[in-house]
Amino acid sequence: MAAGRIKGNAFREFLVWYAEHSGTEALRAAFDALPERLQSEVDPRRPGLGVLPSVWYPIELVHALLDTACAGLSDEELDDFARQAARATISRMMKGLQRAVFSLLVSPRRYPKVINSLWGLSYDTGRVQVIELSSTSHEGVITEWLGHHPMICRMNHLSKLHIYAAMGCRDVSVELTRCVSRGDPDCRSVVRWA
Repeated sequence: MAAGRIKGNAFREFLVWYAEHSGTEALRAAFDALPERLQSEVDPRRPGLGVLPSVWYPIELVHALLDTACAGLSDEELDDFARQAARATISRMMKGLQRAVFSLLVSPRRYPKVINSLWGLSYDTGRVQVIELSSTSHEGVITEWLGHHPMICRMNHLSKLHIYAAMGCRDVSVELTRCVSRGDPDCRSVVRWA
């Protein structure tokens, strides 16, 4: 069974950040470690491996690149990597007009109603639910996501720090409470803000 696909929008921004963060040699080494069938999906001679924002890519491509990029990192280093990658990816995606439109159209109250549409802009499998726990906290639940990867999951949950800030929330914190990588039935995080 296929693991699903990811759209190039966030994927490309992550790759550009990774080349800046770890060096173009590290990105090239991650490309070189890919199976040949996945290498044909991208172009190592172009920035961001030539990933196009509007094109769908096999999620296994991202899994393989992340496995190489994160090999040998401690748990603390993995958390730091995920935090930096989430911040850079979201800030690159939410520039200028996109950020203004997002902040005008999406609020913490409206976010639970639009989250699946937003999720579908990046992934072709999975279902997301945002449960309002209080006026300043939400629980996010991801189920049926065939493309799950522990690092992508961490980055997705940590990106909420920046998504909620873009909605005007202050002092945002995110706690990852469950993950299928740890044997849980779904992935969950709790977001709190002031």
